[in-house]
Amino acid sequence: EFNEPRRAQGVNSLDEVPDSTWFINRVGVRDMTVQEVRLGPSRDGSPEAHVPWMVRSTKVGGASIGFIIKDQRGIKYILKFDPPSFPEVETGADIITQRLLWASGFNTPEDTIVYFRPEDLVIGPKSLVKLRHSKERPMTQSDLEESLVKIHINPDGRIRGLVSRFVSGIPVGGYPYEGLRGDDVNDRIPHELRRDVRGQSGFFSWLQHTDLREDNTLDAWSEDPKDPSRHYLMHYLIDFGKSMGSMGIIEARKQIGHSHATDLKHMLLTLPTLGLWKRPWEDRSRPDVVGVGMIDSKTYSPGTFVTNLPYFPFYDADRFDHFWAAKIFVRFSPEQIRAVVEEARYTDPRATEYLAKILVERLRIAAKYWFERVNPLDGFRVDGTQLCMDDLMRKYRLRDEADGTSSYEA
Repeated sequence: EFNEPRRAQGVNSLDEVPDSTWFINRVGVRDMTVQEVRLGPSRDGSPEAHVPWMVRSTKVGGASIGFIIKDQRGIKYILKFDPPSFPEVETGADIITQRLLWASGFNTPEDTIVYFRPEDLVIGPKSLVKLRHSKERPMTQSDLEESLVKIHINPDGRIRGLVSRFVSGIPVGGYPYEGLRGDDVNDRIPHELRRDVRGQSGFFSWLQHTDLREDNTLDAWSEDPKDPSRHYLMHYLIDFGKSMGSMGIIEARKQIGHSHATDLKHMLLTLPTLGLWKRPWEDRSRPDVVGVGMIDSKTYSPGTFVTNLPYFPFYDADRFDHFWAAKIFVRFSPEQIRAVVEEARYTDPRATEYLAKILVERLRIAAKYWFERVNPLDGFRVDGTQLCMDDLMRKYRLRDEADGTSSYEA
């Protein structure tokens, strides 16, 4: 059953998304410095300088190896690793997507790339191995060593990882993609109608983040920093390792972003032609560089982007939701984007060069596509007796104009 098309809610009288526990306007309403975008939500610095790390337990959930650790400052993190055959791919993708989504306005954890040595991980008397069905047992040194031999270790003996700081508050699980949370009196707009939920499609398309499901969101019961007696749910996006085309290279699937894992539409198009129909992703390519996933700009099509599994709020997204997203991410400068890519700490400079270039190209392709589908006027203001506004196609030089002029009709 499909819902009737409805305009987004959770917007003000100017059709903008106001600040809330879901979304906080950042780059869309003010000029952010390159350094501010580079650091993202991180405020306490990397735990690299605060070793050894106490291993509290193995990571809960997921098939990959990971640990819950605490550094010498007492800050708790989830420590995750790249698949051994694809070093730097998932960890780099996570950092880039996390930083850019945070600067756009979404709530994300504090994620950081770290390099450490095996001896920087120590086991305490209460360290645990988490097993299935909520079972657990004490962790031994052998458990730790057996886990570490399954991950990639650099020739110099260091290990690359991603640490994700625990969000403040009490986690209460992800938010449902449709309807309301029954335990949240502040949750008054069905999630599929929230612009800051279904409008995520525009950002995810740009960053090729195809792994969106309820498990990759998190709500936390949080204390108001200005009034400790007040509490509310903060809504987070988490776990971005499958973005930037990493899912495509790890699972050897060129169609990532173009087709669902099981896509009846493309099956039906292929069947009558006996496979002769040229699928839109067949010309997709990527450089053979460590850390780079299946992401390009040549085959990028903003209007046909899909996630790996169907995510129903994105089916409700209309051109106005995408216009909202595009006019936010188009404000990122090439310098800001490059600074974020540098935070991924790729060992091969070619990875940094390629991904910074591709992200700028995809940004311009997406912005132009969505601006062409609305009247791209924004920034309305009164100057004396004049009503002024910005033509975003002209402001960002997305329109080809032979004589450099535009005409408008009111």
